[in-house]
Amino acid sequence: MWGLPAGGFASDDRRGCCHHDDVDHDVARHHDAIDHDVDPHPALTVLTTLIYPKSRGTLRLASSDPTATPLIDFNYLADPADLDLLTEGSELVREIFGGPAFKGSIKQELHPGRAVEGQELRDAIL
Repeated sequence: MWGLPAGGFASDDRRGCCHHDDVDHDVARHHDAIDHDVDPHPALTVLTTLIYPKSRGTLRLASSDPTATPLIDFNYLADPADLDLLTEGSELVREIFGGPAFKGSIKQELHPGRAVEGQELRDAIL
């Protein structure tokens, strides 16, 4: 599978969030060279990610044996601010693709679905 990766940064000063150092939107467009069954319709994937999450995990040695698997606790989204930023980033992506630049070229949102908002959107992100 291959695509053309592109990165972009978004800033929305009207809401005081989603600055370029907080949220990254990775866009990958899939092409015909994919070697497995996929939906034949054109699609665009946008992933909202945190560049500098506030949540911090841990990495500890399991024993004095250097070949032992370490103990890893990723602690994803432990800080509520991380989930707030991901939610706001998802809303910003919807706003951008629903705006005049795309003039209705985006027909539908497959996941989680355009009707999913508020707490339900936060739950879908989790």
